[in-house]
Amino acid sequence: MSASKLTPLVFAMSFEDLIATSIEKEAFLRRDVTDLIPRGVTVARLDAFATIRTAFMAIPSASAEIHTATLGYEARNAQTTVLLEAIEQVIGIAATTFGKKSAQYKGFDIKGLSKLSAEALCTQSTNVVLKGTLNQTAMAANGLTPAMLTNITTQATALMPLIAATPTLEDNSEETTVVRRTTANSLYTEMKKMCQIATVFYTRKNKLKVEDYVIYPHPTVLKRNGIVKTNSLTSRKADTLIATTQIKLKVSEGTGLEFYFGLTTKSLPGLKSITVNYNPNIYTTTTAEDLGFNAATGMIHFIIRNINPDTAKFIAKIGGKD
Repeated sequence: MSASKLTPLVFAMSFEDLIATSIEKEAFLRRDVTDLIPRGVTVARLDAFATIRTAFMAIPSASAEIHTATLGYEARNAQTTVLLEAIEQVIGIAATTFGKKSAQYKGFDIKGLSKLSAEALCTQSTNVVLKGTLNQTAMAANGLTPAMLTNITTQATALMPLIAATPTLEDNSEETTVVRRTTANSLYTEMKKMCQIATVFYTRKNKLKVEDYVIYPHPTVLKRNGIVKTNSLTSRKADTLIATTQIKLKVSEGTGLEFYFGLTTKSLPGLKSITVNYNPNIYTTTTAEDLGFNAATGMIHFIIRNINPDTAKFIAKIGGKD
């Protein structure tokens, strides 16, 4: 599963806040469980809710996944360097023996050796061993030994399983991310349902208790505006977004602007972006996802780009329903 297809989150708080909020709301629900049992909020349901949270907290964090993957890549890269050095040693002897313009030296096929991927280097190593064996008598005078050729084969053999492990590292990381996000969504959704039940029950009975079941204090709208000079781009902070967050865009001066999310504040547009032309009276309504937002892949920086010959002014309303 590619990162772009990972399960989108249905809430706009951090995982830490989700855990803290779920504990707080569970405490209120257990306090009021006698009132809410007829509405379906039972002790058993609350126990199941707590179990979801426990399962969520037991899932390795994203930083733990990154650490594990990094160790795997470091092991692969370290072994790639060992193999490269073994190959370069033999090729150096070939250069000394035959000269770099000779057919024998060119037969080793070593163009761009230091830039080869680990996979390509393993393939290249077979050719180096073959050519080294064929020219072993001539190269022996300059230091080539059978052990050097054997070492290349040994190091290539050691590298192969490390290469094979990297796709597994990536797959495991993505699978864990899907599980984490799915479980987080389940925790939030169940919390929201029970809080809605309590809110409806206490709306006419106890206004103070209604406040206890508010998950987000205010459905705020982030307003971002500014000026973008010709052939330049700018970025704006946009916290607590989810894929379905509504975004309303307007260009009040200038020809038009391109809006999108990127990996950095200087990223150029990817597959998803929207161009909004000048109209001081009408907003273009879209979603964070339609602008390329993807928290899982780091596409979180809100960018506004101007490729037109005049300066433009924009207004962006992020979130809310207004």
